[in-house]
Amino acid sequence: MKMSMSEEDLEKIIKKLINGITKEKCSNRREYSKGDILGFKVVTADCPHGVYVYNKNTGIWELVGEDYTMHDGYYVMYFDNTYWPACRIFDFSWYIMIETLGKEYDKITFIIVHCGWFTKSCESKIAREFFKKFDIHSSPTILLLRIKNGEVVRKERMKGSEAIEYLAERIEQFMETD
Repeated sequence: MKMSMSEEDLEKIIKKLINGITKEKCSNRREYSKGDILGFKVVTADCPHGVYVYNKNTGIWELVGEDYTMHDGYYVMYFDNTYWPACRIFDFSWYIMIETLGKEYDKITFIIVHCGWFTKSCESKIAREFFKKFDIHSSPTILLLRIKNGEVVRKERMKGSEAIEYLAERIEQFMETD
């Protein structure tokens, strides 16, 4: 007997699978709360929308305020959509990679821009602004940025699984050409 499945049914199954894989809720993963700063070991789909910066000393992703400013330097930004299964799968490699690379690259700031669905479903003004500013329309997307005098002077975009496969190599090349 042939079964037919609606997109809604398929979406429910995918969500169940993803939720099973990432069982723990964001609130269960909280590592600390310093004043207005929340810190998480892993930013899960149910974490607050916003911009998270990796603290290399603690290994924690810190949710920054709406007034966050990118200063001169190198950045690796992961644009993450909570409703997209590809991002949930991508997360497995991303967190392992950053735990490893984060300490090696002291000149790089690692950032996660975390929304529900791009700018359409995002409770964070700054995260929406970053999706718009950097023209992000697919995810997962990684941006390598070089900022000088407050302006983006170089940008390289990587999409999907290739972003993780070649991330270390691309970071090296990106920094060498400066």
